[in-house]
Amino acid sequence: GDVYKRQSKGYATTLGRLTLPTQMIYAISPMTFGLMMERVGTSGVLLVALLASLVALLAMLHLMRMTNAMTS
Repeated sequence: GDVYKRQSKGYATTLGRLTLPTQMIYAISPMTFGLMMERVGTSGVLLVALLASLVALLAMLHLMRMTNAMTS
């Protein structure tokens, strides 16, 4: 009983701090993509989305490599 109370102390605050950047991106992205679509068109927006996805993929692959190196 007591172990769970100590582990859950501050859980909501920690979770909020971890998810805040993601939630901010979710909130701002529709407006950002709408403005980009007005300026560079659909093809430009798709190119930006593709590049962002590739950067995210490379970051995840890098994290996987770092994790595997730490556990080996």
